[in-house]
Amino acid sequence: MKVKHLSSNVLQEARKRIKRMIVSSDEVWVGFSGGKDSLVVLSLVEEQIKNEKINVVFRDEEMIPTAVYEFVMKKKQDPRYNFVYIATQMESDITILGQSKRYIQWDKNRKWVREKPNGYIEFKGVQKQEEFEKWFFKNTKHSIGLALGLRADESLLRRQGFMKSKHPFYRPSLLKNVTIYNPIYDWSEKDIFKYLYDNNIEYCKSYDLQVFSSVPLRVATVLHSESSRHLAKLKEMDTVLYNQLMEIFPEVEIQARYHKEAKQTSNKKAVIFKYKELANGNPLKAIYLYIEKELEGLKKQQAQKTVLKAKLSRENRIKKVKKSTFGGYPYYYVFEQILKGSFKRISIMPTTNDKEVYYEFENIKNNT
Repeated sequence: MKVKHLSSNVLQEARKRIKRMIVSSDEVWVGFSGGKDSLVVLSLVEEQIKNEKINVVFRDEEMIPTAVYEFVMKKKQDPRYNFVYIATQMESDITILGQSKRYIQWDKNRKWVREKPNGYIEFKGVQKQEEFEKWFFKNTKHSIGLALGLRADESLLRRQGFMKSKHPFYRPSLLKNVTIYNPIYDWSEKDIFKYLYDNNIEYCKSYDLQVFSSVPLRVATVLHSESSRHLAKLKEMDTVLYNQLMEIFPEVEIQARYHKEAKQTSNKKAVIFKYKELANGNPLKAIYLYIEKELEGLKKQQAQKTVLKAKLSRENRIKKVKKSTFGGYPYYYVFEQILKGSFKRISIMPTTNDKEVYYEFENIKNNT
């Protein structure tokens, strides 16, 4: 791949992208999460739009940290913004002790983790998060530019998605009149905090708590697969939210106490080999059997497509590199990624690891 070196820096490029978004759109919206990345995007948009209110939309996922909720509410009251606060039923999932299950945010059939604030809006029925622009902008005929705070270095899979795109800083959405913009896609976390420091911008205090507790800097729903492993730390950082969660999901206490044991390879291995046995020893069928039994709806479809893509990539790689036993996709490794919920992203990245358990799972003799 030919690399083009630019004389400008990421801040200058982000400003150019935002100017382009504004010129190309009848309406500009900023998707705000309360986190550092979307905060930077909001501030960059403010640099360009000075004499009118900025459209901001926030989706309350119900199980958000107390500091995030308080920070968002402060922004909601800011007169510079036309702030739309959404608290509506949305499909999601929670992960407790390695098991992922379907979950409806703000489900009307159960008690909520906390009450909704004044001034929220909701939509009829249960919405799909990945179709947000479709249901939020459905009655809008104008050209919409929606700016998000997504960055490539947040994960290898996200980086892969940006690198594959001809235009990584924008993409079409599910609606013809809505374009999604990622003006800071090439920023690092250091770039984010440097911008906030240089411009004296107040950020959500959750990050300070996370730094002192040595957990990843995230403001995501606390029972998502990436966040739920830190429930023991949440108990220390956010007692209010932890107690609220305990009322609705008492099993979080088990997660907080025993997650260290639950995440050990032996437990994961037991699940994987259990399904291999149920699949009469066929490693690939074992993965599909797990998906069939444990997942449902869109998650099942996404997982099936992800496994198929990994299988085809594996076959192609083995043909090209004959010494590659698994083509970067040992079925044990693929199974692990499905258990982690990695199918919700673009694709599974290949691995260069060569573990004995990979050979064991596929009944292959390791001659190395």
